[in-house]
Amino acid sequence: GFTLTADGCAQQALAPGASCSVQVGFDAAADGSASATLMIPTNSQSEASITAVPLSASVGSKLSSAAPSVALGSVPLETTSLATVAFSNRAATPQQVASVTVSNAQIAALSANECANATLAPGAACSVTVAVTPLVEGPFTVAVSANTGGANDVAYTVALNGSAVVAPKNTATANPAPAAASGGGGCTILRGEAAAPDATLAALAIFALLWRRARRRVLS
Repeated sequence: GFTLTADGCAQQALAPGASCSVQVGFDAAADGSASATLMIPTNSQSEASITAVPLSASVGSKLSSAAPSVALGSVPLETTSLATVAFSNRAATPQQVASVTVSNAQIAALSANECANATLAPGAACSVTVAVTPLVEGPFTVAVSANTGGANDVAYTVALNGSAVVAPKNTATANPAPAAASGGGGCTILRGEAAAPDATLAALAIFALLWRRARRRVLS
């Protein structure tokens, strides 16, 4: 928080128009914004007895996101997965997005970027889309960072986490056509199909034998 590190005003009697100074330090306990009020009491009878000076500080990036990371889950090798990341302005004044970068360029790249040079009002947001195509099996991380244009501004980074997996192979095969088997007497039976009843086969054999005998008598 805020602390008074030097006080050149305590017990000072100031002539009209004279001044004194104090020094305030700020120690950030967490990323974000902070505010406080510096109270300066006086013993003046004609003016307010306390002067209030507002203090504010911003720590870290002026941008933010709904979540510091995005889970992509399992992504098949050499298959592109798209992830959308939104960055918002958490500062009290409009901020221009100066840059958006993506790490792990071998497998990731921006496919859409509406944040490029966008000026965001306080609380407003813009989004980018990242295309990720893993090439090696196993876990991977892609860092998506956006920054404003100030010399001392800090980028805000969102991590895209996933795992590259080998896509399952399709092992299904078509059922083979039934094979045909030739039998005696000019009959053909398809394997895999129900054979004719034995009585029917016997009747056909007797008919064929009688037909052959009758043909021999006619020829003789």
